[in-house]
Amino acid sequence: SSHMRGNNSWLPPPIADDRQPARCSARLPNVGWLIFAVVVIGAALFGGVLTFLVSRRVHFGDPDDDPLAGIKLQGIYTIYAVILGFVVFTSWQFYLDSADALRQEASGVGVIIRTARALPPQQGAPILAAAGRYLTSATGEEWTAVRHGGYSDASRRALQDLTNQIANLKGDQAVGNVQSEMLYAMGNLDQARADRVMFAEDSAPTFVWGILICGGLMVVILSAFLHFKSPRMQVLLVGAMSALIALALFTVYALDHPFRGPFPVSKAPLVKVQEFLDNG
Repeated sequence: SSHMRGNNSWLPPPIADDRQPARCSARLPNVGWLIFAVVVIGAALFGGVLTFLVSRRVHFGDPDDDPLAGIKLQGIYTIYAVILGFVVFTSWQFYLDSADALRQEASGVGVIIRTARALPPQQGAPILAAAGRYLTSATGEEWTAVRHGGYSDASRRALQDLTNQIANLKGDQAVGNVQSEMLYAMGNLDQARADRVMFAEDSAPTFVWGILICGGLMVVILSAFLHFKSPRMQVLLVGAMSALIALALFTVYALDHPFRGPFPVSKAPLVKVQEFLDNG
């Protein structure tokens, strides 16, 4: 994710949204499972109905050709399985990197809070207050904005205010050491936030989805034209294959949209750090 790291000039335009994100995220997992069930069941029905119609209405090829056709189809199945497996793996890594960016962001704020508490109250209090404002915005307005592929300008200002509070620290060598530690954590925090916002924006290229969908349809349609002695068994097998392909494609979509998808990354790390700050 090195291409995503950098200053805020890489970030997409801010999105202002006054809606309450907690209510949305609380319902989302249930919606995700519902979409998952609809996609898989719908794909199974599609494959089964297609096979039934083909076996009843379309007379294509000869049953004696099935052994040779099966060998050819096995090659197609293998190529598609390799492509699909590779995309699932890369999407899973993308999802893990997104979750890691969020944890790094929370860790950076946590280090700043812990270090600020070692300062005298008149110096540490403004930093703690600025960290609180950032966490409130990051878990509130910005979390909603990220789910739409943007970010909150209020969070950007809060982050800049936190940086200014740390940079403006004055004192002896001990205070300078604490300031250096917080500035290092601040750099990690800024970088992790930029990564989180960019992960919410990125997704698989359109041509990859074209390959996956067209390949899946090809596998299902060609399987429907094979000849079985038992039509019911053919309907069952092709329907199951369609459901499995749909399950894999849904998995790719969910992993490829770690903040906007049906199973988003949880904001729990930031919430825990906010609780740590509030509990003093």
